[in-house]
Order: sequence, then C-alpha cells, then structure tokens
Amino acid sequence: MGRSLLTIKDYDKILQFISQIHNGKGDYRYELLKNISNIFSFNYLTFHLIDSDGRFSSPIGLNISGQLFQMYAEYYFKTDIFHPINMGYFMMTKKTIAITDLMSLKQFEATEYYKDFLKKDNLYYEVAMPLKFNNQLIGALGIFRPKEEGNFTPRDYEILRSLYDNITYQLHEYLVRTQIKNEQQIYKNCISQLPIGMIVLDQRRNIINSNEIAKIYCLDLLSETFISDPVHEVVQNILPNISFQSKDSTSAIYYELDNYTIKIVPSIVPSMQNGVETYYLLYIIKKSPTKLQNVHAFTYKYNLTERQLEIVELLSQGFSNKEIASKLYISTHTVRTHMDNIFNKLNVSSRTAILFKLGFIEDTANKDLQRT
Repeated sequence: MGRSLLTIKDYDKILQFISQIHNGKGDYRYELLKNISNIFSFNYLTFHLIDSDGRFSSPIGLNISGQLFQMYAEYYFKTDIFHPINMGYFMMTKKTIAITDLMSLKQFEATEYYKDFLKKDNLYYEVAMPLKFNNQLIGALGIFRPKEEGNFTPRDYEILRSLYDNITYQLHEYLVRTQIKNEQQIYKNCISQLPIGMIVLDQRRNIINSNEIAKIYCLDLLSETFISDPVHEVVQNILPNISFQSKDSTSAIYYELDNYTIKIVPSIVPSMQNGVETYYLLYIIKKSPTKLQNVHAFTYKYNLTERQLEIVELLSQGFSNKEIASKLYISTHTVRTHMDNIFNKLNVSSRTAILFKLGFIEDTANKDLQRT
C-alpha cells in the first residue's frame, strides 16, 4: 500500500466535513455540495439520484447554470460519458472515475458532451463518483473544473476517496428518511380522506394519530362545540368503559352508542424494544337515522324479518359476514342463509345491490347490480 498523499491539515478537513454533514440541518444533498465546496474548494458540482431504471434523476448542482441542467435533461444525458447507460458495469468498479479512465483528453475534446455541452459553462475536467451502497448504485456526484484551473491531482482523488464511504452511507440514510417521510405523508393524506373517523392508539392508549373526521365525530359524541382536543376527551372519558380484551389481530371489538358504532381492531406489530407491541385502530362509524328509517319502510315492502333488518343495518356499516355473526351471536352459516333470503326478496345478487335498493347508496347506474 502506497504512502498517503494527505497532510494532517487534509485529515482535519475530512473530519470537519464529516462533522458538518452529520450535524447538517437542511437538505442532505445541498448541505453536502456546500461543504465540499467550502472545505475542499471543489466548486463546480452536480448530484444525481438513481431512478428505478438505473438512470440519473433529480439533479441538483452548485455553480452550474440552470440552462445546462435543462439541456442535460432534454438531450445531453445521452451523450454523458459518465452516465450509467453509457458506462454500464464499469461504474460499479471504482470510487472515482476520471475522463482519462475512459479516453484521452484529446478524444474527450471531440465528444458532443464536451463540445456542445460542458464547454458552454467553461467546464473541462470532470471526476465522477458513483455512490454505491450494498452493491447498488444510489447516486452520483460530478466534480468539474475549468481548463485554466488545471486537472485534478492524485491528492484530490485521495481526498474524494476518503470522503466516499461517509457520503454513501449518509446518502442511504437520507433516502431511507425521505421514503419514510413520504410514506407517512401518503398515510396522513389517506386517513384524512376516509369517510369514517379513525384514531390510532398504542397499547397504553396514547393517541398516535387521528383524522379530521374523528375530531368532528368526537365533538358530536361529547355534545360540545368548543373543545380544543375532542379526540383526547373521548379517549379519556368514553374508551375507559370499553373492554380491550382481544389480543387477536384478526378479531374486532364493537361498542354501540346512540348515533355511532366504534369498531376497535387490535394490530400486533414487531417491536425492537418489546418483541411485539399492540396498537389499536379505532373506527368511528356514524349511523344514518334517515336511511335507517327508509330501511324500516322497505321492511314492509319487501317483507324483511326483524333479523334480516338487523343484518342489513350491520351490512350498511361495512361489517363482514363473520363480524355480523359475532355481533348477533349466530353462526356465519346462518348469516349466509339470511343473506340468500334477502337477495331473493330484493331480487338482487350482491351486498352492494342490497344497499343501493334500500337507499344506502345513491347511484343510478344499478343495472349491473340487479339479478339477471
């Protein structure tokens, strides 16, 4: 192994860089480029991520013109000698790749990539750093210099290679955090649009999350208008009356109130600290008195029995046959028998068609729901 070209001052700068990146408060990629420039005077930089097809995506840069980025995205990525589509597996073999690893500088000057692209920003020399984690390409740094500043030196390459492992690891962590953040945002957007109230509790009944409809329904449950945290009030004052005995994540607990049904579904998930941990998903389902009155009117028209009416009401709240059987203390076979009789009386062939015909679903396109 050859003698290091780096000085004590260089190692101090490397430690400074690692500390700055580790403690950075802003976007990781922008912080990285700023610190590479400020600490090591590599002033012309690009940073690409890698998409699912293994191509460059989401580029950012430092001291690179917006026009150059636009030209790159529209066409010149195809001419980039360091692009994965042009380098293939060779990109996975080295931490730093110079122009002269691929061709002579004279050959490079004749390329479309240099003549019609880099030259517009007075850039000449380039070093590529393919960022790999667990043998997978996750990003790439481009370091550029104008011709008058001179080529990169062996010491420059050693500095970049010394930074490589930390840059790659921090990029992987950044991508993981970003993915989690995006998934959480998607989750929040989904539950905010649910037509039912939803509350998530941990096993100590602490509130983890809730959607906006849950807050509205909780205000209604409390018969109050001005409560700053109605979900908390319901959890503290109503839920203590509910038994959370079930530990089976396939079962559910139901609690009936005058105008609402609360459905509690335990969810058992792995925990690094405790092995497993139980969370509770609470669904607050509002009953519809108007529609139930309509159903009672239809009872006489279609000759529905009291038991069949109970099943229809539970069906309208989204309960499965198994859940209906549990609530009515009958077998699932008996539920299916009642359902077949309801189908026959209403002359329909699906659960959705029952809800449509009895006024729970307002939909004029019912021809596909009717029994042929």
